[in-house]
Amino acid sequence: MRALVALVGALLVWGAPAGAAAQDTLHLAELRDAAARYDPRAAQGALRERTTDLELRDLSAGYLPQLSVTGQATYQSDVPAAPFAAPGGAGIQVPKDQYRADLRVSQLVWDGGRIAARRGLERARLAESEASVRADLYRTRQDVDGVFFRALLLQQRIGEVDRLVADLGRKLDEVRSQVRNGAALAGDTAAMQAEILQASQRRDELASYRRAALGVLARLTGRKVGPEDVLALPDLAARVRARRSSEATARRRPEFERLASEREVLKRQESLTGAERLPKLVAFGTAGYGKPGLNLLGDRFDTYWRAGIQFEWAPWHWGTVSREKEALDLRRQIVATEEEALSRRLDRAVQEPLETMDRLQASLASDQRIIELRSQLERQAALQLEEQVITPARYIDIRDDLYDARDAWQTHRVQLADARARYLTTLGYEPTEVARRNP
Repeated sequence: MRALVALVGALLVWGAPAGAAAQDTLHLAELRDAAARYDPRAAQGALRERTTDLELRDLSAGYLPQLSVTGQATYQSDVPAAPFAAPGGAGIQVPKDQYRADLRVSQLVWDGGRIAARRGLERARLAESEASVRADLYRTRQDVDGVFFRALLLQQRIGEVDRLVADLGRKLDEVRSQVRNGAALAGDTAAMQAEILQASQRRDELASYRRAALGVLARLTGRKVGPEDVLALPDLAARVRARRSSEATARRRPEFERLASEREVLKRQESLTGAERLPKLVAFGTAGYGKPGLNLLGDRFDTYWRAGIQFEWAPWHWGTVSREKEALDLRRQIVATEEEALSRRLDRAVQEPLETMDRLQASLASDQRIIELRSQLERQAALQLEEQVITPARYIDIRDDLYDARDAWQTHRVQLADARARYLTTLGYEPTEVARRNP
């Protein structure tokens, strides 16, 4: 049995997170950043920016001279003919087979601001897509929180089990010494041995759950996270106090930025609609070679050219412009309702962590007092066990009460940090803190 207890103790020391040689301390803010970088959608920002850059360059090309080449060969059944005959009796007739090749150069003189409006619209769409990606990545950051605090709570509980096993192991050695000296019965060690084995089973279960949580965390962040790594308890108290004292609202959330970008897109679309109602002026020049040339009565191949100004304007749109503007106004109203709904939802969501923080703050004060009292009873029971005033089973009950008190304290500490992180995240603030090692 002594070999079994020694083996259990060695396994506990080997598997304890705080005692691993290759351990690393992981902080919540760092893991959230790593998850955002590891998300495949993080690459969309550069891709969308590159796409928009290409589209803007295409639009800018509209200010440059436009070249086009056309060619045509036709044969027609009838052509214009002169109503009189040429000297000698021959009639004048346009050839029925005609050929022409044209090179046209056109230069935009004024387009009513169409190209500039389209460029502004593309930039607004880029800002909207980038804001949408940031909102998606923000939710990915939030996914880290739940896994992080679950693994952290299991880490703290494992630490308390290790403390319990270590204390019981020392007391077991003392009782064994009493048995060897004839001051105690051999059966007095059975209760402690059974409690150590049960605690070991409890630790194995907690360690299994923690490894699963760390595995999820590793896949979320793309980082190598192992059982030997230590999760640091975030210290967010100062930042939460600052936010609560400033009456912060949830308007910092990236979802609001996305809605604001959507409104900007609607504004740019309205500007484009107005620009498309204005006239357009284009200068052009054409050089060609064909049969006939500009002389329609000629019957030989000839060169020709012409240049001019072209004016285009469609003053009547059959109500399409007004309907498009009305549709844009309706879409603005939709965005406004989405924004109000989001604001109300976040306002509701922030109430639960606020109440939880206040409750846990009070609980932690009580936990400290309970631990002090349970520790006092445990020290007294340890002396009584040494003097054989109480049985090992009675000592185990008192030590378990201390374990429960410390376990509740650790649970409340993690839950309080979790509530603070959820409060800050709901408001749109990153739960960053001054990094400190968890004692």
